[in-house]
Amino acid sequence: MASIRDIAIAVLPDSAVRFVRKQLRQRHERRFASQAVTTMAWGDFEIEVPKNHPLLGSVGHGPIRDQCIGNTAACIVEKYPDASFLDIGANIGDTAALLASHTGNRLILVEASDYFFEILQRNARRLPNETVLIQALVGDGSDVTGDFLHWGGTSSFHEDASGLKRARTLRLAEVADAKTGFVKSDTDGFDFTILRAGIDWLAAAKPAILFENQIRTREDLTQADALFADLSRIGYTGFVVWDDPGFHMLSTEDIRVLKGLDHYLFEVWQRPMPQRICNYDVLCLHRDDEDVFERMRDHGGSRGARR
Repeated sequence: MASIRDIAIAVLPDSAVRFVRKQLRQRHERRFASQAVTTMAWGDFEIEVPKNHPLLGSVGHGPIRDQCIGNTAACIVEKYPDASFLDIGANIGDTAALLASHTGNRLILVEASDYFFEILQRNARRLPNETVLIQALVGDGSDVTGDFLHWGGTSSFHEDASGLKRARTLRLAEVADAKTGFVKSDTDGFDFTILRAGIDWLAAAKPAILFENQIRTREDLTQADALFADLSRIGYTGFVVWDDPGFHMLSTEDIRVLKGLDHYLFEVWQRPMPQRICNYDVLCLHRDDEDVFERMRDHGGSRGARR
């Protein structure tokens, strides 16, 4: 049954609907920004966490969802001791804490949200690593206008000509440094754009790439298939996949397997079900790092070294 608010919006003219929706978004954003902050142990460190962040509910329930990132970092740093680690969509710094628990290397932390960036700054000061913090949207270098919408433990940028935020997106090459050996990207739907726009830099730098592969629409499916084709073309041959809770699913050198998984996720999202997995994390390794792939392929690197 439609709510009174939905019925009211349905009978308003378009300009009034846009105004009402904007007011509702702004009210939601104020409530989100006013939530209390607590602390929790994450990796080897204590970090600040908003009280409504789902990270707080993940402790003690199976594997740490992002442990694959720490295990990958341990393998990367054994081969490339001076590698820098680039975290796009750094959020509050929970991934940074896991990276710092496995390596002492330089961390480049990129987060666009004002709210999360403030917490990220405080948490970065708790880490012993050299950290570079960048507040920016990463994309294809185009100018964007719109607003952030926050919920749970994440945020998403919605383009809107009347939005309050106007900025130029930065490309991968503009946020990475010369020693970047690992790129993690988790931007709630923008990862395909970020990686495809940076394909020339990826071809030259050949970093390990770990991104959230989220398939909800036909466009997502098309972009995912195109990205894996691009990565294969520039020499990425090893792929390790974890499901949403963090369990290792498979390791493969055949991108057709990944495309099959993408089609599965697309089909799942098209059907009304109370519970559904709508993304997985995939590590992509260049053929020059076949030795790293061999270490990671068994159980998804769950036996990876810790420093």
